[in-house]
Formats: sequence, structure tokens, C-alpha cells
Amino acid sequence: MNYALRDGLSFCSAESRTIILDLHSGRYIALADCNHDAFHRWVTEQDPSEADSHQLRKLAQRGILAVVENTAVPKPVTTILPTSTHDGGATISPIETIRALMARLLWKRRLRRWPLQRIVARLKKNAIETEQPRTEASLATILRAFEFTDLLVGSHDRCLERSLALVATCRNRGLQAEIVVGVQTDPFAAHCWVQRGATVLNEKPDRVRMFMPILVA
Repeated sequence: MNYALRDGLSFCSAESRTIILDLHSGRYIALADCNHDAFHRWVTEQDPSEADSHQLRKLAQRGILAVVENTAVPKPVTTILPTSTHDGGATISPIETIRALMARLLWKRRLRRWPLQRIVARLKKNAIETEQPRTEASLATILRAFEFTDLLVGSHDRCLERSLALVATCRNRGLQAEIVVGVQTDPFAAHCWVQRGATVLNEKPDRVRMFMPILVA
């Protein structure tokens, strides 16, 4: 029997734990050890044992896997390992600060009303394949404005709202950027940030290296 990961799910898998993100419900699912072992061998394309086949059938019954005609083994989410953060150095622009504040309020409202699956679909619509010519000064001005909004409306426990607003603003200005959602285990925690290549735009590289990417959009 052939399987595929159900639409709307993304995952990250380490040697000892598999975490799945359900974009429709916005919930994280940690696979039990027996499920993880079978799932891990499946995604690494190892020959399944009889016990593995049983566990994969159970995952299909739970709606995590879908039965398909042809094998469709998913690949873990990957992104460029962050090595630096943007230098910044721009002065505060009142106009950019107002734009950043409005963007944060807009995405905060969307997060309350939209499932994560719709949020991700909206971001992908605005993805940029070819970047328009922009100076680093333009990016620095945007980042400085978003830093200032943290003083106005706060940043604690608002990483998703902040990152969605920032990546959408960058793309609207013709600047490439992507949002990365990562998780860690023992204890479980989730965090998100914005990257531009190997440069983290709104977080410290040492901080984001603590998390395994589970979603890049």
C-alpha cells in the first residue's frame, strides 16, 4: 500500500521525535515512539517491516497519511542555516512606522479569523521569484520601523503576528523574504522568524538555531 502525507500537513523529524503541524487546525501533533519509528523509516525510504506497515495504516486511519496509487514520500522542511542578522542602522521613519503598525494590526486580525492554511496560501500568492532592484537602506528602514512597533505594541508571544507582517511588507516592496516556523522538544516550544537567505531579519541566529524548521512560506 502506498501513502502520502495528507494535504495541509507539514512535519519535521529528528532521530527521536516527529512533530506534525496541521495547517487547517493550527495544532501540532507529536507522534508516539512506535509511530515515529515507522514514519521516520518511511520518509527516509527504508524498507518497511511488517510492524511498520501496521503503524503506517494506523496513521492513515488517523488522517495523517493518505492512501495513494503511487508512492509519494514527503521531504522534511529545509531552509538555509542562518548565519547572521541584518545590521540595520537606519533612522526611524514615521511613515514606515505607521505602515508597519498597520501591517501588524492587519495580520493580527487575520490570525484571529483565518486558519493557518489560508494564511500560508495568502503568503505564497505574494511570493517573489525575481526580486526588484532595492537598496539595503530600504530594507533597513523597514526593519527599523518594525523594531519600533515592538516598543508600541509589544513583542512577547507575538512572533507569528510580527513575522507575517514583516514578510508581507517585504514582498509588497519587491524584497525577497520568507517566514520560518520552527519547533523544539523537551519541552515542546514553537517559534517563528523571517529570513532573507542566510540572514535573519527579526531574530538572533543563535536563538533560531534552537528550533527545527517545520514550515517555510
